[in-house]
Amino acid sequence: MDQDILDELSPSDRSDGQRLRRHLQFFFMDPMMKWRVRHQFPFKLALQILKIIFITIQLVLFAELRMSHIDFMDDTNTVMRHKFLKNWNDDRDALVYPPSSGRYSVYTGADIVDQFAFVVVAVSF
Repeated sequence: MDQDILDELSPSDRSDGQRLRRHLQFFFMDPMMKWRVRHQFPFKLALQILKIIFITIQLVLFAELRMSHIDFMDDTNTVMRHKFLKNWNDDRDALVYPPSSGRYSVYTGADIVDQFAFVVVAVSF
């Protein structure tokens, strides 16, 4: 069908149409086809591959930094619990639900006063 349309044109318009067709065919080729046709290195494809490699490396490095930060925060939370919570023991540090030693909470006014006093003494030193 396209050839029929080109045949109806004048010779100069026909050559322009064929040239335009070749340009469009080349424009829509994938990088490997362009490599076969022109024997020209696919710089854009190489650039995209390099970008993928760099972004993957950045993601891996960011994940490692994030994991070290999370580990630091978990260790800090554990230290703060041991230092500032009265009667806290190592059994409560395990990630078991429900905890074997029961819930950690304050039930009476005297217990909460003792808890605050314990925190104040811990901060003082």
